[in-house]
Amino acid sequence: MPGVTSGRKGCRMSLIVHGTEDTSTDPVPVTVGNWSFMLIGGAVRVIRWRGVEVVRGIDCPLRDPSWATLVPDDVTMAWTDQGHARVLTRTFTAAGRALSGTVVVTVDPAGTLEADLRLVAHRDFATNRSGFVVLHPIDGIAGSPLTVRHSDGHTEATHFPETISPSQPVFDISGLAHEVGGVQVDLSFEGEVFEMEDQRNWIDASYKTYCRPIARPLPYVIPAGETVHHRIRLAVSGDAHPAKPGTLAPGRRDDHPGTFPELLLAVQEGWVPDPASGHPALGVGVGSHLIRIGAHATGSEAWIGTVARVASTVDLEVVVPDGADPDAHLASVAAALHGQGIAPRHVFALPEAYLKSYQPTAQWPTGTSPAQAVAAAGRAFPSARIGVGMLTNFTELNRCRPVDAGSYVTHSTTAIVHAADDRSVFETLETLPRILADTTGFAHGADGSRTRSVRLGLMSIGMRSNAYGEAVAPNPGRIRKAMAMDDPRQTGLIAASYAVGVASQVARGGAEAFALSSFAGPFGVADAEVRHPIFHAVRVLGQFAGHPLVALPDQPGGVHGVAVTVGSGHVRAAIANCTDATQPVSLPVGATYRILDETTAREAALDGNWSGTSPAAKAGTDGQVMVARYGVVFAEWV
Repeated sequence: MPGVTSGRKGCRMSLIVHGTEDTSTDPVPVTVGNWSFMLIGGAVRVIRWRGVEVVRGIDCPLRDPSWATLVPDDVTMAWTDQGHARVLTRTFTAAGRALSGTVVVTVDPAGTLEADLRLVAHRDFATNRSGFVVLHPIDGIAGSPLTVRHSDGHTEATHFPETISPSQPVFDISGLAHEVGGVQVDLSFEGEVFEMEDQRNWIDASYKTYCRPIARPLPYVIPAGETVHHRIRLAVSGDAHPAKPGTLAPGRRDDHPGTFPELLLAVQEGWVPDPASGHPALGVGVGSHLIRIGAHATGSEAWIGTVARVASTVDLEVVVPDGADPDAHLASVAAALHGQGIAPRHVFALPEAYLKSYQPTAQWPTGTSPAQAVAAAGRAFPSARIGVGMLTNFTELNRCRPVDAGSYVTHSTTAIVHAADDRSVFETLETLPRILADTTGFAHGADGSRTRSVRLGLMSIGMRSNAYGEAVAPNPGRIRKAMAMDDPRQTGLIAASYAVGVASQVARGGAEAFALSSFAGPFGVADAEVRHPIFHAVRVLGQFAGHPLVALPDQPGGVHGVAVTVGSGHVRAAIANCTDATQPVSLPVGATYRILDETTAREAALDGNWSGTSPAAKAGTDGQVMVARYGVVFAEWV
């Protein structure tokens, strides 16, 4: 575990929390009059006017032909005064100085914020997107009225989508106007044709207005010597009515609270330690394993036999190779698994071509269809429940709705498709309830008559596979990097806190099963020597499976948790501080608890039973327990 042997306290703590010493995306708070926002990397984030979030972010990401986000170099930032306004100037280069850029943000206390971007290509630069994007928050905006100004001058009255839109809800944007929290928000865009997408598809907690139109050919080239110039103007007015600090009651408050879902371990080649190795991950205590058999695997591989030796139950995801006959391929896989003594309970098969993403209006694959793969899976595995859906993100499920077949609907999630800073990661928890509601709607069918359940695949910070390019982004420096599989936070407290946050939303959303991690590998709970903090979160949450959910005391905004009864009024809970500041967690008076945080992570890394046997504290008369950033509380009471 990073941080166990580091000699410098500050760096050691950063490694324990984040899994990296990289500070390039640490937030810097800024206040100018009634404006407040954060600088996170090169982005202006969480822009508030008199306490109301009016824009979630303004940024100028540089995307390569695989949609990976380029990390800028040679960055400078400086503040100056211009009358009553404050002016931030940021310069940078990218792609080996193929591109240089200047962003000037002018913040006027009277109620305007302007951003000006100039990108200069010093040699031909291939990109899928290079220019301004604006993120709009979903809280207080989803489903609300929106006025659009188009490039020909006419206006259109529409709404921000309520359910998640599979395609762009708005095209040809030169201006937007709407209201949030009593503030009238007006945005204007210059320099390119802008349009909007619903980023909730990728579990981002935002709508995004971006350029250029996605229907134009990709990638495109900014020729050497050309300058790209974009300008955005944000103007606000009206009386702000900021929401009171939010509270969260993670347990359902009805007469039929349901039960905690089954927790799965996602496994594929390279992620399963030898049972005889004594690998710390083998003690995580989750016996339900979700095996991914890739397009070039047969089902007879030795690692699959290893899974059979350590699993109590097996579920299956099978990628049907391009050009293969789905019946012949799946029958062969079924026979190979039978030969290894594996009888999967649940099986989902998907054609290889559908590991990639396609726009709703684009040309879709012409080979084996998802419906044909599902039918073949039913014939090859007649005793299993058959799934429908996608192996990648909700995006792909939303664009290719599940066929009217099968017993359950599935998809996965990753938190870092578009941005990789900590705040963006935890903002995805805002979107999961809508994701789960829409997925459940697909499961029940257009008329609500279907009884299919929702069984989710791996729900992780890192990206398991890239549906939008050739491969996931390499990350040898272990920084926070969008579209990377190897995310450093997997080894830190953040992964544990995020796992509990996801679990709380999935449990409330009524899913039947989900996965948070693997044994080892990029999504592992441990390495060969020590356990990562997520080990203890997964171990405890796995013990909740099948137990009735109960309500927790109300918690501050940013604190997520889940509680279950385990018999005779005995309650167990896992509660995470999903923020970068110390927060008060509310427990019943007399509850016993342990806190996994920066001070206890070292001992927990060496003890697989830490969450149940380490010394416990008792909640006092006010029931409040102070929990440091990204800490996780494991509590019990009667």
